[in-house]
Amino acid sequence: MKTDFLQKARARAEKSGLDCHLVLIHERVGSLRLAHSQILQPTSTESFFAYVKLGRGSCVASGQAEGAPQWALERAWQEAEALLEHSSGCEQLLLAAPICELAEADLPPLPSPGRASEFVRGQLLGKEEVAGMLQVKSRQLTVINSLGLLRTALSTQAHFFLSGNGFAELVAPSLEELGEAQLDFVASRGEPLALPPGRYRVLLGPSAALDLVEGIAHSGFGGREYLEGASFLPELKILGGDTFTLADNWQATGGLPFDFEGTTRSCPSLVEGGKTQGPVTDLATARRLGTKSSGHSLPPWEDSGPLPLNLVLAGGRAEDPLASLGDGLYIPRFHYLGLVNPKTATFTGTIRDCLLVEGGRLQRPVVPLRFTASFLELAQRIEERGKPTWVPGSWGTNLVPPLILSCFTFAEEGRKWII
Repeated sequence: MKTDFLQKARARAEKSGLDCHLVLIHERVGSLRLAHSQILQPTSTESFFAYVKLGRGSCVASGQAEGAPQWALERAWQEAEALLEHSSGCEQLLLAAPICELAEADLPPLPSPGRASEFVRGQLLGKEEVAGMLQVKSRQLTVINSLGLLRTALSTQAHFFLSGNGFAELVAPSLEELGEAQLDFVASRGEPLALPPGRYRVLLGPSAALDLVEGIAHSGFGGREYLEGASFLPELKILGGDTFTLADNWQATGGLPFDFEGTTRSCPSLVEGGKTQGPVTDLATARRLGTKSSGHSLPPWEDSGPLPLNLVLAGGRAEDPLASLGDGLYIPRFHYLGLVNPKTATFTGTIRDCLLVEGGRLQRPVVPLRFTASFLELAQRIEERGKPTWVPGSWGTNLVPPLILSCFTFAEEGRKWII
């Protein structure tokens, strides 16, 4: 986004006579998919999204549009104005204090398809019949309001994964940095083994470990959930044992320096040495709690309330997690997760790409199994943690280690699926 375009948008907001909150997103994404170890046609997209929220007294309305920058902003603004005329008073539009921070004027170019294909071919050496994807993304977020706030942040991310009787992924700020690492992917061969329902000792890979801690963080540490009595925080003071430390740290993970209201993001500790801390907030929840916003507002069109965004879980001393597991199941990721009870952080789902482990070595693939489990209880069953690994997130990355759990209960066999 050009500087003059952003300056004009701020001037319009300041002179409108309305309370205004603008969120602008410019994004470039390059993707390269794999099927049966063959590279498919690379694709690239570029998009611009404008969200406009306007307020007059206790009346608030919003509009959004995607297209060319000037057109999208105008369309979103007109939609919000039209809806505001018919809006009944029910809320006040809260605005962050004015700050002016302008990042680079435009997004960096995407890697060429040839460079992306070269990277993928190097990662595919010795690997057969795998699926996967390389995605390189650059994104500029801008938040503007009628008090004079104008903040922009530029983020880039390269993400590559392979799956097929196994799963592994790499994440880095750019394709160049991604290319410095070799994907540790080991596919298991043979017919999937159908295991009976029951209790198993398991190793959660970083992606599954992120789902675990993210489920806990989103169930209990959101300001809205806390205020509505859906959080476990008021009753739960101890979580995961005295070595369990979980934080939301954008500085350590390449996340956004400010939230979607334009408030500077803090880096709060959620669990410190097994002791739970307070919830994260945005402007609205902070006002109700009588505190300052911690800078955790999410995209306003999602209406999800403030939540932790860039999770960092302290690692452990397990140099070789598979060897430490010995016998059990390796779960690199979950297929899906559905929230059952936020007060106990109970989720239901199935496992994906699971492999049997015997003597610290990966053996046969395992037929998907279904589970319903309290993630708070699973956190109590963590025996060992490995070295923290980058795992992609929606805005920035997360830093979590593989986790060895003493017990994971499966209720029934899930359905087979095709990658």
